[in-house]
Amino acid sequence: MKPSCSSWDVLWCCERSQDGSRLLTNWSLVPYTNTKTLEYLNLSVRCEIAWLAERPPTYPTCGHPVVTQRQRKVFIPRRFHICMETIPPVETAGAGQSPYRKPRRPRRYERFGEIIRYMTQDELQQFFDCVDQYSHKLIFQVIYELGCRVGEFVRIQIKHVHFRRSTIFLPAENTKTKHPRISYLPRGLTNELKSLLKHKGLMNKRDDRVLRADAYLFHPGKRWNTPYTENRIRQIFQHYIAKAGLQQVYGKDTRGRALRMFTVHSLRHSHIMSYVVDRGVPLPIVQKQVGHRNLKTTSVYLSPSTEKMARAYGDARKATEGPRSQAPYAA
Repeated sequence: MKPSCSSWDVLWCCERSQDGSRLLTNWSLVPYTNTKTLEYLNLSVRCEIAWLAERPPTYPTCGHPVVTQRQRKVFIPRRFHICMETIPPVETAGAGQSPYRKPRRPRRYERFGEIIRYMTQDELQQFFDCVDQYSHKLIFQVIYELGCRVGEFVRIQIKHVHFRRSTIFLPAENTKTKHPRISYLPRGLTNELKSLLKHKGLMNKRDDRVLRADAYLFHPGKRWNTPYTENRIRQIFQHYIAKAGLQQVYGKDTRGRALRMFTVHSLRHSHIMSYVVDRGVPLPIVQKQVGHRNLKTTSVYLSPSTEKMARAYGDARKATEGPRSQAPYAA
């Protein structure tokens, strides 16, 4: 087994190490798995260094001594590699994890079924009212109405939009699940997209003929063949969500970075919660719209929203409590 390190690293270890323990400390690329193998390696390297100290290095073929410093730098790593190749790997039953391996990070939480971070209809209206740039507002409206992921959105091209049917085709290579799908877009939003493309010169103003089908639906400036990056869409969203005063920080991660309540992915959650819970659209239809492979993933959103729960409790209190038996803190 040949170690995956350069000759200069091995030379540095051999010249500056008096025994095998220091060599193993300096050399951090040991491809072994348990303590017993490391002890065997330590003993073998120590014997090899002692052999080099007692006997001057010579050429294996002719037996002449290596006299120059450059030849010595080539000879010592070669002998070290030969020593490493002769060490048989030792695997013992029940051996623990090697201390030289990087420990795995434990899973912090179960991702499936976590708290759904969505925006209510009032929060959505407040957010869209704060978006002052027309193209940015169309970006977030399309993401919300499609219920798509930000990685799927930035790869939408004009050729994927069917303006007559008011649908958008998402190819398999652009989706997370690697399955193609067709998502519906409201007719009014489709007409606004046509107006934007005509204004940019990507669509004919008379007969609605597309002039550049390979152009991205949304692109920065006049670079129609360059899409927005995912991080740029996230930055724009964070700018407007902070401007609307809706952003909240509910904690910090392991690196000390702030965890925000709303991200651009919250528009996808808001779409599903709005159409499934509030508007009562059948679950399989929403599953096909947002691109969930498993119906169980979409069924997580069947839990009542906080607003619906508050409305139900308020209606129950109004129905059961008369005008005289109201609590003193009731509105």
